[in-house]
Amino acid sequence: MPGRLALIALGCLVGAAVRADGPLPSFSLPVDCLMGERCFIQNHFDHEPGDGYTDYACGAL
Repeated sequence: MPGRLALIALGCLVGAAVRADGPLPSFSLPVDCLMGERCFIQNHFDHEPGDGYTDYACGAL
């Protein structure tokens, strides 16, 4: 039993030390637009409890 546990631990350490080769991923907007000019954030919760409304950054819409 202790030998099996040592093999499992060794396998985890070796598996964690190995890294995948290849280029790093690049992340960007999935659409071709300019935020605030042709694209707008939609469907956010209205945080104002009264008759008014505020956006997700606590500003007036």
